[in-house]
Amino acid sequence: MMLIVPFVVIFALFLAFNLPRLYESAKDSAFRSCEETEKRQNTARTRPLLAVILLSGGVLPAWLITHSPLFSLFVLLLGSAAYIDCVTQWVPDVLIFSLSWSALCTVLPQEPDALPALAGAATMLIPVLTLNFIATLRGQPPALAFGDLYVLPALGVWLTPNSAAICLSISLTLAMLAGKYLRDVPFITVLYPVFMGGFLCGGW
Repeated sequence: MMLIVPFVVIFALFLAFNLPRLYESAKDSAFRSCEETEKRQNTARTRPLLAVILLSGGVLPAWLITHSPLFSLFVLLLGSAAYIDCVTQWVPDVLIFSLSWSALCTVLPQEPDALPALAGAATMLIPVLTLNFIATLRGQPPALAFGDLYVLPALGVWLTPNSAAICLSISLTLAMLAGKYLRDVPFITVLYPVFMGGFLCGGW
C-alpha cells in the first residue's frame, strides 16, 4: 500500500509533464502523414494537480477495495486516458487499445461464462453505435468519436448489463448537459468518474 501512493503520484506527474512533448510529436507525425487534418489545438497544457487527482482518485480506491493489480492497472490506464482527453481532446491509440486488451485479458479468463461480460460490453457499445448511425443518416457528425467507441466495451466487460446501461446513461446525460456550455466535451473524462463512482458505491 505504501508503495502504491508514491508510484501513482510519480506516474501522474510524469504523465502531466511529458504530455506536451508526446502530444506535439503525435500531432507532427499525423500532419506529416495526412494532408487534410482538422485544425489542431496550439499546445497541450500541463496540469500536474489535475493528473494527480484523477489518477490517485481512481487507482487508490480500486486497490484498497479489490487488491487486484490488474484492475488497478486498468483504472490507471483509464485515468490516464481521462486526463489526456480532458487536456487535449485526444487519446493515443496505444492507450485505447491497452485499455481494451487489459480488460479482456483480465476479465474473460477469470469468468467460466464469458456471456455476462460480453453482454455488458454490448450494452455499452450498441446504443452509441445506433446514435452514430442515426447521426450519419442525418449528415451530422457522430455522437462519439471512434476512440470512445473502443473504450466503452473495455469498461462494459467489468459491468453487468444493468450497471453498464446505468453507467452509459449517466455519462451521456452529463456529456449532453456539459455540451450546452462547452464546445468539445471530453467524453472519457466524463465516463471515468461515473464508472469509478459506481464502483465505489458497490454498484458493479
